[in-house]
Amino acid sequence: VREVFAAVAAACGTTATEAPEHVVRAALSAHAADIMRRDVALRAPRALSLGWSPRHPDIAAGVRAAHAQWRAGREAS
Repeated sequence: VREVFAAVAAACGTTATEAPEHVVRAALSAHAADIMRRDVALRAPRALSLGWSPRHPDIAAGVRAAHAQWRAGREAS
């Protein structure tokens, strides 16, 4: 998780910092805070069986491209 946060922060032009859980929960939704605590890999067997594959299978490596895609979508709206 730290590697992903560091990559996301770098893509956004900032740095990642750690904070106590109560501070994170106050800033994010409870669901987002719970997901961050778990550090789990998600699988999508149904999507994979239909031939789908993630555009960025390694999010830490693909975060810059994913962030650029997200920004382009927001700017087009």
